[in-house]
Amino acid sequence: MRLLCDHDLAWQVARQQYDSLSNSLRRDSVALLAEVRSNVQEVKAALKVQSSSSSRLSSVEARLSSLEGSLLSTGMQTHSPMF
Repeated sequence: MRLLCDHDLAWQVARQQYDSLSNSLRRDSVALLAEVRSNVQEVKAALKVQSSSSSRLSSVEARLSSLEGSLLSTGMQTHSPMF
């Protein structure tokens, strides 16, 4: 009978340790997932800003190209002889 009591006690201790470890792992996993979600949101926000900046840069480059073409055209017209 004593052997059964020692076995039950050992099993209870092992179960408590298992539960404690399981809860700790669950808590740590939840915290890591929250951190990952936060980091993903930060990256998404940075990519959105970068995309917007790239779009604006493309627009500015297109305008500059158009302006450059107009200036070249105007320059050619002023330098060409008028007969």
